[in-house]
Amino acid sequence: MRNELYKGKRIAVDFILEKDGRLYAVEAKCWPAYLEGSLKRLTLNNIERVKREFKTPFLEEDFVKEYRIGGRSIDGKILVWWDIEGAEAESIKGELNLEGLISIKQILHDIKGEARVVEKYKKVVEKYRTWANQLFRALLE
Repeated sequence: MRNELYKGKRIAVDFILEKDGRLYAVEAKCWPAYLEGSLKRLTLNNIERVKREFKTPFLEEDFVKEYRIGGRSIDGKILVWWDIEGAEAESIKGELNLEGLISIKQILHDIKGEARVVEKYKKVVEKYRTWANQLFRALLE
């Protein structure tokens, strides 16, 4: 069990990344497409709506300063999103006080031609499609 606190309250993030002795809190908000797709692309124009929709202290200005993991402070925070307005990425990072901003869509685009990675990716997608089909069949029965 992880011991994570923000201003004295238990707040878990999606995962903790340690790199080169630095500790990062990571949140992966990859499901905004379910909000009629209105937030699947993170832009400067929708940051305030994102803050309202995702009521998480992770997006608060003082999160890095106040967040503790087992009494240890973090060095930064990283946000993973489905799609990001590329030209605005640095400004978005500044607005949300992020050390890193990662686009899942961009990662998938970047690996598109790498045969070994694509085959591995297809196997994972097929596994989840099979599971989803089984689930929906069971729900219909």
